[in-house]
Amino acid sequence: MSSSNYEYSTGTVTVTGTTGVQKISIILASSNFCWSTGAPGTGGTGIKLSSTNGTVVPVSSFSVNGSNMVVQTAGDGSTTASFIVTTYIAASNNPDTMYIMADSDPGVTVTFQFPGQDPATLSQTKVGLPWPGNQ
Repeated sequence: MSSSNYEYSTGTVTVTGTTGVQKISIILASSNFCWSTGAPGTGGTGIKLSSTNGTVVPVSSFSVNGSNMVVQTAGDGSTTASFIVTTYIAASNNPDTMYIMADSDPGVTVTFQFPGQDPATLSQTKVGLPWPGNQ
């Protein structure tokens, strides 16, 4: 499928409450969605991982593979860390709703937000969010 058959939107994943070594998976639970670095030829900003308080984000690995984004944190468990992942999502077939979920270690809170929408808290149960269309 050519890139012109896709719609793109930005989205923000916020992770709070990580301590020590923890794994966070954010899953796009619909087959017509995937993580993206932005629409081709538009100068998209890619995928950005940043701290919520200006400190170094304690991440030992970060991977994106189609519909699955996995973050592995590092540390000795003595401090709590929070971070934000700003990303793009590509969608095909003129979607109305995007389904998303998270599989995280206990104590970690994960939210997702499209621009102009309220953040949704993610869990192992998929959540449907209205697709905002092209940004």
